[in-house]
Amino acid sequence: MKFTFSSRAKPLEPGIYQAIVVDATEGMSNSGADQITLELYFEGGMKIKDRLTASEKAMWRVTQAFVAFGFTGKPGESIELDAADLQGKSVTVRIDKKTNEMGKTFMEVVEYVAPSVPI
Repeated sequence: MKFTFSSRAKPLEPGIYQAIVVDATEGMSNSGADQITLELYFEGGMKIKDRLTASEKAMWRVTQAFVAFGFTGKPGESIELDAADLQGKSVTVRIDKKTNEMGKTFMEVVEYVAPSVPI
């Protein structure tokens, strides 16, 4: 096996963190809805993948991410977002520990946090 030695990623605890999108690709969900898969990089070397799916059930989350990335829109407005628009962007997210059916624990993005607006 050939590999490149790298420093070990620092594990993250549940909380709110700044991340940078190091990869964003377009695709389809299993149900056939448009989907963008993001690879988020956190200081310390940890990466988390997350998917934004344009389904009726998950549209609230796509909107939440859209706002957190600093884009604007009006309720009911139809907007087209390309994965390339997210590449290299910074975003604030809340992550938490989750456990799958097999008992494996992993970190997951549970919220995209909107930037504060000065009053």
